[in-house]
Amino acid sequence: MVCWLLIGATILNRLFFHSQLPPLLVPTLAIELAPPAVGGIAYFALTADRIDLVAHAFAGYAALMVTVQLRMLPRFLRLRFSPGFWAFTFSWAATASYALEWIALRKPPGAAADAAVIVIAITAFVGYIAVRTVMLIARGKLLPLRHEPRPAGSTSGTTSPSVTSVGALARGRSDR
Repeated sequence: MVCWLLIGATILNRLFFHSQLPPLLVPTLAIELAPPAVGGIAYFALTADRIDLVAHAFAGYAALMVTVQLRMLPRFLRLRFSPGFWAFTFSWAATASYALEWIALRKPPGAAADAAVIVIAITAFVGYIAVRTVMLIARGKLLPLRHEPRPAGSTSGTTSPSVTSVGALARGRSDR
């Protein structure tokens, strides 16, 4: 709880009082979804699945954070895919697990179908991010480009620095 408060306060301070996050860091905002889900799962584990005011508070805050994430969906969809998208996987997997806990405890009508939809959706989501990551690796664009130092005594400022991508190195050639 203390870490949640400290990290949450730091993130909110950054968002409210400083410039916008660079596009590559925007997906990391998904991490704000994880604390209520993980906290709720831990609370159920500590209290033998007791549903009380604290359990409802975790669920309410998780629902609020899901709403915030859905509201940010248009911004997320405009981003170019990057390794930062892996920030979504933990947060949404934790939220899916938390939803499955509630379904198992409450046993609403259609619980099995709801649980199946959640499991299929989170599996497809994580699988999609994994496939996109493999595609970046295959194109040699997963990690930033490495700039090679200029030779000593080089004064030409008109030539662009030689760069080699990680994927090109893996394939045994450089992109010059």
